Amino acid sequence: MKWNYITRLTNDHGDGHRIFTEKGEHGIADGVACFEGGVYAALADNSGAWPHTADDGVLWLDPCRPLVLTTLGDGSGLTVRVPVVDEQGNACATFIDVAGANELLVLFPSWPIEYAAGLGPVVELIAMHLGPVWVRDRIRQLTPSPKHNLRGIVDTAVAS
Repeated sequence: MKWNYITRLTNDHGDGHRIFTEKGEHGIADGVACFEGGVYAALADNSGAWPHTADDGVLWLDPCRPLVLTTLGDGSGLTVRVPVVDEQGNACATFIDVAGANELLVLFPSWPIEYAAGLGPVVELIAMHLGPVWVRDRIRQLTPSPKHNLRGIVDTAVAS
């Protein structure tokens, strides 16, 4: 199998997941969607040199489901859930650091991202850094909350 190595995603440990695109020389699991331009992309950890040799097997990135910004289970920080499809066509997910997710969004700019309830202040910081249009077009709150209204964040950022 031949893969096109794209990049290693940034993380706090220096060993982030690697992103590959397929060159059409191997089968693609049922239910796998492509990104714009017909690009199929896979993610691999360090357990193997290539996606098909990693312990988890090939994990195809799934652009039909959004990335989700959420808190770590112990509440100590943020993480991003990345939707993938395994070799059997099962929808599942893996988790990466926010910095790595930012790199994914640069590689695949049309991939939607959502955020969990209560993360409105984080989204406000994103709006100030990346601009209100990016937030309005890209981020959607999973559970509406009167306290953290995305429309208000965008309007506030535009007014400033």
